[in-house]
Amino acid sequence: MTIHKIYLHPSSRGLTPYSYNGVTIDASREPLLDAARYLMDSGLAQPDDILEAYRDNKRCLRAFVEKAARLTTNETAYGVRFKLFNRGESALRASKDTSSTYPTSPYFRQSM
Repeated sequence: MTIHKIYLHPSSRGLTPYSYNGVTIDASREPLLDAARYLMDSGLAQPDDILEAYRDNKRCLRAFVEKAARLTTNETAYGVRFKLFNRGESALRASKDTSSTYPTSPYFRQSM
């Protein structure tokens, strides 16, 4: 099991830029979840690896890569809720905002 670290950077646009190994990957409303999908899709992480997010050099989030990759968020009248990630739905959302989607990966398991 490997621990992967992403670093969250300040933003004023509602999207949080994040970097991995010194390279800015993307900006997202859900950077830990998107980074998990990126790492799985790129083959940089295995399902049982851990992903940690740091803001100002302080760990603020931590999750198993596979579990984080399988989730997204949904804003409802009752607040923000987690739900299962659906690549097709994400592509539709990306066309409406600047969230990222990544190609299908053989590392991404479809069952929970």
